Amino acid sequence: MSQKHYKKKINFLEGHNKIENLSDHIFSTHKKKRIVFLVVWKIFWRVALGLIILFLVFSGIALLKYKNLINLGYTGANAMKSAINSAYQKDFSNMLVQSQLASQDFDEVTTGLDQIQNDPIFKITRVGSSEIADLKNIFQGSAALNKSLIGVATIGQEFQNVMSGSAGSNFGQFSVEEKQHLLKTLYEAGPELNGIKANLEIASMDINQISGNGLFFPFKTKINEVKAQLKSIVGFSDQAVIASQIVPAIFGYPQKSTFLVMLENSDELRPTGGFLGTYGILQTSNGDITRFDTHDIYHMDMPLEANKSFNVTPPEPIAKYLNKKWYFRDANWSPDWPRSADQIEWFYKQENSLLTGKNQINNFSDDFTGVIAVTPNFVKSILELVGPVYVNGEEYNKDNFSNFLEYKVEQDFSNQDVSSWQRKEIIGAVLEQVKIKLFNLNYGQWITAFKKLNDNISQKNILTYFNSPALEELAKNLQVGGEIKNVDSDYLMVVDSNMAALKTDSVMDKNISYTLEEKTDGFYAKLKVDYKNNGKKDWRTDDYKSYTRIYLPEGSEITKATGFVYEPAKTYDELGKTVVGGFIIVRLGQSISLNIEYKLPPTLAEKIKSNGYNLYIQKQPGNNIKSLKVDVSSLNKLNSYDPLGAEIKNGKEAIWNSNLDIDREFKINF
Repeated sequence: MSQKHYKKKINFLEGHNKIENLSDHIFSTHKKKRIVFLVVWKIFWRVALGLIILFLVFSGIALLKYKNLINLGYTGANAMKSAINSAYQKDFSNMLVQSQLASQDFDEVTTGLDQIQNDPIFKITRVGSSEIADLKNIFQGSAALNKSLIGVATIGQEFQNVMSGSAGSNFGQFSVEEKQHLLKTLYEAGPELNGIKANLEIASMDINQISGNGLFFPFKTKINEVKAQLKSIVGFSDQAVIASQIVPAIFGYPQKSTFLVMLENSDELRPTGGFLGTYGILQTSNGDITRFDTHDIYHMDMPLEANKSFNVTPPEPIAKYLNKKWYFRDANWSPDWPRSADQIEWFYKQENSLLTGKNQINNFSDDFTGVIAVTPNFVKSILELVGPVYVNGEEYNKDNFSNFLEYKVEQDFSNQDVSSWQRKEIIGAVLEQVKIKLFNLNYGQWITAFKKLNDNISQKNILTYFNSPALEELAKNLQVGGEIKNVDSDYLMVVDSNMAALKTDSVMDKNISYTLEEKTDGFYAKLKVDYKNNGKKDWRTDDYKSYTRIYLPEGSEITKATGFVYEPAKTYDELGKTVVGGFIIVRLGQSISLNIEYKLPPTLAEKIKSNGYNLYIQKQPGNNIKSLKVDVSSLNKLNSYDPLGAEIKNGKEAIWNSNLDIDREFKINF
């Protein structure tokens, strides 16, 4: 055929007439038994021709609708972007207006897409159905996300109304009434925050349904990023809901609160974060700190040691390697913070009730709202935010806080004409200055402060325990409860307890390597914990001595445990886990390794084969693990794994190199 013939336009009417003539001719010259076939043929051609014409018309209309809906969607997206920009500028009034305009646009787009999907011809042709479904999920998700912005704007306006009446721009300058009003606003924002969280969850579900195929395939990576970001925002909103109830309780609203505050020195590591060298009593009411005094914990213990009036049998490792009697300073022996907090409060009440005369320095014998523990890293992070503080003309900053403070209370107090009985009062003076600078932050810095707090919670630099079951449950949901996790999967936690080894944890390097191999008869694990003592003999560091416990899935079968001294490792069940425990010594300038080998329990092995493999590694508060290596190999091919970034070998082995700054979780689907 010639090129000219290809360019000739198709004449549907002429074609139809020719087919009609041909069919009439065939019908008149053939036998009647062909009648049915010819009738069907004529009907088929007419229907096909009609459908082609309808499809062309429908496609033109649909494209026009798509264009109009897309443009309307862009208008809504721009309004939502404007609302977010207004939020950054703290213009919550305009944020509310813009987010409401965006909602109208998104609702109209969603309605239009519904109409297209419900069109009878669209249902038959299904042309572009995947793209339409993705568009609908995008705009439904955007609408739900935008509703959460409306909620944020509403709350923002309420807080702005509170702030506008204040004489100052920071919390420290607020009057008692203004602080109370602020906490009341936060406390009552719970239902609104729940609504925001619900809309974010809806948005996340809609966005997660986007296939990212067809026309959207080039944007698939970006869509996955948005999915991950929304997941993170949903988690953040969950924390905000919980914080709206916990923060007022900590600051004494709607009723006065009293907390026993434990300052844990992680340079002398203990199960929940560090040695309990200093304690304090914190009282708050309507946002005001009405009392916060700190004391050396030996003010409680020493009078009772002297008159031998207090006799509590300690856990076996304490009795064997530390002290024949159990006192307040060693109360945090359980790595499960709720248990240790309960034990801490019990010791306080018991010892406080026996102190008389000049030894009775607490003047508090009522019930506590709860117990709070903080490590030096928590104070360092606040100093990083607020800057250095000065006490007696000396500077305390994020870099020198731990070492300088330890020197002041351990060595320099005698040079300052301070008795050993008063040596730790400097800690309270430093914390008072930190509190003043923290409360004097401009409210524009509160978001930064909240992020700092969130980081410290993840890193377990702060733990809380509430005697109220409702608040305690909220604390656990906020991941600030410090409990041993009850997980239906593989599990690991290494717990070191410094046993009279001075502040040697400050110079220790610790690394964890965990290997799991699937064999025909089950899953076999090898754990290696490396210790290196970088210290030199001085007033702070010495040979490292620790009673170390390894928490594993309950029912694990231990086949090897080496590296402990004096006696073989003990194996027992505790807190729903199988525990391997023993004493270790790391000489100055030397290294050792603990090696534990075991088989996972059969019930867990069956779950892994059915549902895939999960490993939860829990961080001990205060413990600085330099590196963490996880190596998992299977008999089957790995279909997926999380987190990304693992080295994959032979399609059956995943290797992660990470750290243990926070709890870590590793997942594999076979």
